[in-house]
Amino acid sequence: MSDSSRQAPTPDIAPLPASLQQPDRALFAGWSMRRVFVPGDVLVLREIPFADFRRGDIVAYGYGDKPGVVHRVIDRQNDKLFLQGDNNPAPDARPVTAEDSPRLVVGRIPSGSRRIHRVSRGRRGIVQYRCNRLRRACRLAIIRLGRLLLGQRLWDKLSARLH
Repeated sequence: MSDSSRQAPTPDIAPLPASLQQPDRALFAGWSMRRVFVPGDVLVLREIPFADFRRGDIVAYGYGDKPGVVHRVIDRQNDKLFLQGDNNPAPDARPVTAEDSPRLVVGRIPSGSRRIHRVSRGRRGIVQYRCNRLRRACRLAIIRLGRLLLGQRLWDKLSARLH
């Protein structure tokens, strides 16, 4: 992975309301993991040994004074995890190390619910990642085709009505 194709991660974790504050919970607020989480989901986190992280796991981490980020492990090399949001065009610019105190996302609680939904990890997580990437590619292809066939101005009017 070349450094020029990577991007800086955007914050995905917001402060939790006081009623939900627990050390193993975080409020999801980003769009990079859309279709896995939606803004407002409460994430259930677990600390595990760094060596136990594997491809397909979803990881929450923060470094320095930066807010938390929630992305999927797409590669692992020795003591580094390479992450990417399912909806991001490129992997994160900086690999995650044990010093970043990453935590495994094991579940989510949808907004307005109390039930915990398990999150896929490992091989099933990679399958979910690939499906989300395929959906993103199809969505972008449809947008490009619509602009080509209808023209930019007409496409913009049509898509504004749909949203």
